[in-house]
Amino acid sequence: MSARSRYTLAAIALLSLTTLAQAQMGRGGAPTGPTAVGYIEPTPENIPLVQHLSGRISASSTANVSSQLSGTVASIEFEEGALIEPGAVLLTLVDGTQQAAVAIARANLSKAEASLVTAQQAVTRNDALAGSITQVARDTARTALLLAQADMEVQQANLRSAEIALNQTRILAPVGGVIGTTSVNVGDVISPQTAIATIRQLDPVYVTLVDTSRNLLSLRRANALENGSNGGASQRPEVTVLLEDGSTYERTGYVDLADVVVSESTGTFNLRAVIPNPDRLLMPGMFVRADVKLAGEQSVYLVPQRAVMRDSRGLATAFFVTDDDKADLRVIETNRSLDHNWVVTAGINPGDRLIVDGIQKISDNSPIAPVPVEIGPNGVIAQTLLPPGSTPERVGRPGGAGGGDRGAGAGREGAGPAAGTEGGAAAARPAAGGNRP
Repeated sequence: MSARSRYTLAAIALLSLTTLAQAQMGRGGAPTGPTAVGYIEPTPENIPLVQHLSGRISASSTANVSSQLSGTVASIEFEEGALIEPGAVLLTLVDGTQQAAVAIARANLSKAEASLVTAQQAVTRNDALAGSITQVARDTARTALLLAQADMEVQQANLRSAEIALNQTRILAPVGGVIGTTSVNVGDVISPQTAIATIRQLDPVYVTLVDTSRNLLSLRRANALENGSNGGASQRPEVTVLLEDGSTYERTGYVDLADVVVSESTGTFNLRAVIPNPDRLLMPGMFVRADVKLAGEQSVYLVPQRAVMRDSRGLATAFFVTDDDKADLRVIETNRSLDHNWVVTAGINPGDRLIVDGIQKISDNSPIAPVPVEIGPNGVIAQTLLPPGSTPERVGRPGGAGGGDRGAGAGREGAGPAAGTEGGAAAARPAAGGNRP
């Protein structure tokens, strides 16, 4: 073998050793080790039992106003889209014919009253002359009196009928609310049952919510809906409406009716909620979501949203710390969000250590260096994690170099003492003075 070939092989071997050494060294020449992660220890909390449902707004009362008579429209007394009070005049018809009918009915009644007086006088006179007139004459007078009384009652009924027809020339609002549009104009000739307009009562409004029969069973067993059928509004399940733009409606309502029939086709049942709506912000037909606060409480774990992931099946998962400091990927059950947390109903046990930071750098069963951290009220971690073996100048909770009694990685494998803590200062002083034993 030539000298040149020996030099080439030596260079290749040196390059291989260098690459291997670099693979065994971390950045900056430090050996690689377990990945530092932050964890918390969730504790069970009792929160109100809340059901998240979808539904639509509907008016609490709807009246389709129509005509009861044939006639010509004389005037329209309302503005479309305006708020109408009960009994307000909406429309009037030309009433000349009805006024004439009332006058005729009154005249016929007066005539009947006069005939009744005459018949009564005849009976009184015949009774006084009972010894000088025949019984047939007396019976005839009494029959005439009865006929006069019946005729007067008929004329009274005719007068009431004529007055009703006259009143129906003024079409009134049967309920209060917001009136819609109308296709009737002044001068139109309308007939009975001609639609005039629709009035919808919008304060309060109804929200019809849909839930599954499975939830109905659990709610019935827990008596969560029993208050909906007894007592006042303050004792019924509270309802908070979430609008289509994601905002929360400022006024809360209550459930006033739970349907007793489950749909055979969909397996769902309806809940009806009553929501105050003085500003008429909620309109019929709007799609909303609602949080129904049911009776009782639920013991759950509140898990930061940043710690929960979804797998390929759509199941919620989270990483936990095992006893031998490895990452354990576990399936959990969530049913809703609350502030910056997921409400977890299953998959977490007391004493579990939930990983909330460094999740992107680990995988299932990978070695880790767990560090206790805290979650602020806004969902932000109140401690900084650094790679194992690093010596930060300042690690700890925000707000001071002292960092409290738990520095990052204090007492944990792979993370050195935090500078600014007592342990960090003690570790730094011997190194600075060179007084190693």
